[in-house]
Amino acid sequence: MTIVAIAVPNHWLVVMNIATFGHLSTSREGGKNTRSGFQPEVDTNGQLYGIISWHYAKKLCLESKSSQPMSLAVIKFSSEECGICHKMSFYDKKVAEELGLEFIDVKMQDTSAYRKYRKILLTQYPDKSEMGWPTYILCNSPEGEFQIVGEVKGGHPKGEFRSRLQEVLNSTANQN
Repeated sequence: MTIVAIAVPNHWLVVMNIATFGHLSTSREGGKNTRSGFQPEVDTNGQLYGIISWHYAKKLCLESKSSQPMSLAVIKFSSEECGICHKMSFYDKKVAEELGLEFIDVKMQDTSAYRKYRKILLTQYPDKSEMGWPTYILCNSPEGEFQIVGEVKGGHPKGEFRSRLQEVLNSTANQN
């Protein structure tokens, strides 16, 4: 599957080269496409394209085995015994996804999850002495050749947490 998209997180986007999307169907409610549906169009060059939601395109990318886009993710490192970590779990995933980020929750007690993402944590905190509870590390391609782009440490109210994540995203965008 090939996905070439003009994308703005949490908004509608244009997906190009969707001739291979034969399994997609159009879903209409009241004459309009639903967010999960898609309506193919043909451009002036005879190429198929479609307009689908950001979340649906992300789902398609994640389901695809042949094409994994570079994804920006927030990895939450926390402990089951941490009260602040538990409080933030009521909104941290939602805030991250609203900002168009993949959210990965790693409890230090979950040995398989910790083993999978340990390299990322130890790159940022080699001896783990300065990490906060929880620690959110933002990185590109967490499943492969990752690059850390920022972090948010410690507990924060929902609005402040969103602002801190947005600051990291803005500083990343300014560097590119």
